Amino acid sequence: MELLHQSCQLQHQILLEKYGGDKDLSKVRTFFNSNHVEPNSKDGYRLMKEAEKLPTYSTI
Repeated sequence: MELLHQSCQLQHQILLEKYGGDKDLSKVRTFFNSNHVEPNSKDGYRLMKEAEKLPTYSTI
């Protein structure tokens, strides 16, 4: 469980750095909210892995 938690933290950090080093945090939140997913859930982790393959987040 602890390894999963650390992995989630690492994924969050990678995403935040990738999308402007906290400057685009609102886009990350909007992305999760538009998908009705909590970032710290299993679905959130799956969504992050899928989004990492995309060049940018899209809320459209």
